[in-house]
Amino acid sequence: MKNSAFAFIFTLLFVLSYKAEAFKVLEIRNNRILVDLEGAVLERGDYLVTLPGAEYQGRAITIQIRPGQAVAKLQDGNFTVGERVNRILGDPSFKEEAIKISVHAKFLNNGISIKQKDATFPTPNEETVSMSGSSVGFMGVIDWPADWFLLRGSLGLEPVEVEGTAKYNSCSSKTSTACNVNINYIAASAAIRYDYYRDSRLVLWAAAGSGIKFPMNKESTSLNKGAIGIANSILVATGADYLIMKNYFIPVGFEYHYSLNYSDKVPVITQMALHAGIGMEF
Repeated sequence: MKNSAFAFIFTLLFVLSYKAEAFKVLEIRNNRILVDLEGAVLERGDYLVTLPGAEYQGRAITIQIRPGQAVAKLQDGNFTVGERVNRILGDPSFKEEAIKISVHAKFLNNGISIKQKDATFPTPNEETVSMSGSSVGFMGVIDWPADWFLLRGSLGLEPVEVEGTAKYNSCSSKTSTACNVNINYIAASAAIRYDYYRDSRLVLWAAAGSGIKFPMNKESTSLNKGAIGIANSILVATGADYLIMKNYFIPVGFEYHYSLNYSDKVPVITQMALHAGIGMEF
């Protein structure tokens, strides 16, 4: 009865989306089916189905394309080594192992804490001035598959534009309580990314790593511009990739950077960022 139901369903699928290509089953192992393409075309996400009248009726989805071969994951029924199977067009799906390259707009919320002194004589008043602000940057990202995780790298421009009010006149050469910092950083990061959820069109991931920021243009009423140097941080991130068409996806994510700088001369930068863009897999 079950085989009859499979036969009916697959016959209907043939009518709706049948493609003439036929492929030979070479090997079946751990619910994975290896087929010989024999010069025909097969795409990830396409279905392989047994011919009506075969001893077993089965369906599998293509998950990997190799030179001259393809690997499919068994979904229903069974296949037999040596039999020929047909293709039914499927929806686009992410590759199992692919290099992903994407470009992002990055929406930054930064916080800086810096120790300041006013000009009171003989004992200056000391305080820690907290400044915050938001800005927009850009970055490019590459995700490189490596075993069960991905190596994630990024490079981009991150403007830091923050301001705050001091209790004493400790900013603008110790003449004002208005404090600000405007720095354009070239920012790079390296992280390990883990995809904890995957389906054909959606991937959810988490990552952890470190970042480094190289200051370019520097303006500040609260810092000695000559003392502003390289900033380091650890980062944690999470996000999602959504496939919109074959090979193209929309990436979104959230990052938190915790500063590793504790010097009086280098600002402690705490950063949260939302980013979104467009990407392509290879």
